Amino acid sequence: MNKAPKNLCDLARICILFCGVFLMSMLSFQSFAQGPSVTFTPLISTCADSNRTLVATITDADGVPTTGAGLPVLYWRINTQPYVAAAGVFIGANQYRFTFGAAAFPGSVVSYYIVAQDNSAIPNLTCVPSLGATGLTANPPAATTPPPNPNYYVFQALLEPRVYD
Repeated sequence: MNKAPKNLCDLARICILFCGVFLMSMLSFQSFAQGPSVTFTPLISTCADSNRTLVATITDADGVPTTGAGLPVLYWRINTQPYVAAAGVFIGANQYRFTFGAAAFPGSVVSYYIVAQDNSAIPNLTCVPSLGATGLTANPPAATTPPPNPNYYVFQALLEPRVYD
């Protein structure tokens, strides 16, 4: 049999109990509402003046888009120029290929980060690296504020052809 609260203290205890249960259920829900896992080997500096290819493994319990506007996107830039989007190409086995960096020149720093979303009705997003990235949006996945410390490689100048000691 339910009893009505006798005083404000009883009412406060009921509210605290209810709010605590509600908050715990929200925290449990949040633990499942994560964006995809994105793993890859960062590119090392190079002397090559052609496109670079990065293959990332991107997984999620709800799946990750393999076609369309929701495909993972690698954003890249040369030095301090604006970021340019390079959509991933699904190559199977949870892997996506990104091709970028052809316009780099000797001495330039090519910075990049990846944003991916899952197949949830309201997509959950991930930015890698994530620290400092904000304003994640879907279709295509993007970050309004890119991470301040993205991955990068340096396009190193070729040595002058001669004999070196």
